[in-house]
Amino acid sequence: MTVNHFRLFILLCLATVTGVAFAQTTRYVSDDLTIPLRSGKSIEYRILAYLPSGAKLDLLESDNDSGYSRVRTDKGTEGWVLTRYLADTPSARDQLDDAKKKLVNSQIQNNQLNDELGKLKGEKSDMAKQVQSLTDENRRLNQQLTSIRQTASSALAIDSENKALKSKAVDLERQVQSYEQENEVLKDRRNRDWFIAGALVLGGGILLGLVIPKLRVRRKSNWDTL
Repeated sequence: MTVNHFRLFILLCLATVTGVAFAQTTRYVSDDLTIPLRSGKSIEYRILAYLPSGAKLDLLESDNDSGYSRVRTDKGTEGWVLTRYLADTPSARDQLDDAKKKLVNSQIQNNQLNDELGKLKGEKSDMAKQVQSLTDENRRLNQQLTSIRQTASSALAIDSENKALKSKAVDLERQVQSYEQENEVLKDRRNRDWFIAGALVLGGGILLGLVIPKLRVRRKSNWDTL
């Protein structure tokens, strides 16, 4: 008989008799043990498998009279083990391994998150540069728009001034034409006046030429009469 078998025999002899409980829960093989999974509720039944410490089992029922519990392994094998060797929680070693795995996974996830954070920071920096570039472009376009508006306003003012000057030029041209017409009328009137004055002078001269000889003859006759 091996040491493990002897220990199992001693424990079996010390088991208390209490009743049978039926339930399917999860149990774990205690630390530092390798227990046999038997086909029945005593050491007389054959061993189906040896279960290492930390093995996860489904508890199907418990027999308090025999001190054995019927369990099922993760491979589907069903048998009986001593209830005393079952624990409600995984072994400390398995819990430590679990914690290590979780820690490794957490570190991996943390590294992934750091990588993603770095990418997001890079994308944020790129977006900030794009926003700054768009802001500068918008400012430049606004300045161009302001300049265009000022130029357009100046062009409209110049066009308005040109129209006003053209209107003044037309008015001045009309005034010049009016003055030229008046000047022509005055010129014609002046020529007519000069013509009339010349005619009057000529008529007066002719009249004097006719009257003066007569006056001389009459004056001579008067002198002769004296």
